[in-house]
Amino acid sequence: MLWIGDGTNSTAANPQHTYTDKGLYIATLKVSSGPPNFCEATQQVEIEVIHPSSMLVPNIFTPNDDGHNDIFQIESQGINTLEIAIFNRWGKKMFNGSYTEFSTSLVKTDIWDGTSKSEGKCADGIYFYYLDAVGDDLKEYHLQGTITLMR
Repeated sequence: MLWIGDGTNSTAANPQHTYTDKGLYIATLKVSSGPPNFCEATQQVEIEVIHPSSMLVPNIFTPNDDGHNDIFQIESQGINTLEIAIFNRWGKKMFNGSYTEFSTSLVKTDIWDGTSKSEGKCADGIYFYYLDAVGDDLKEYHLQGTITLMR
């Protein structure tokens, strides 16, 4: 027997292999009866590797230009799409964004710098967000919560 998939192979009777990178792999099993007839057979199977998604949304940031925590960032892994809307305490939309460029590794995505197109720098206070996201694993996230902005 010979298993082939992502460049690795094995002649073990019951091989085990872990795919570490996201992607579509074609594993091929080739068997031979050996002597004296050497009958051979081949079977292929497609394996799609996806990683579990995760998301961490902070509840405070400090856009005071000191170089630390100046941007509201969401830490995620395996996210495919993300949409977020941020409102002030009177229900006025201060920001909305849609994101589709993510990595399978753990990343921090810059979301909001604490400004509004219509008002410039937003005041200190508590803001509300509504977030919808879908992971590579098809897990859906429908989150809402508060963000404290402190300059």
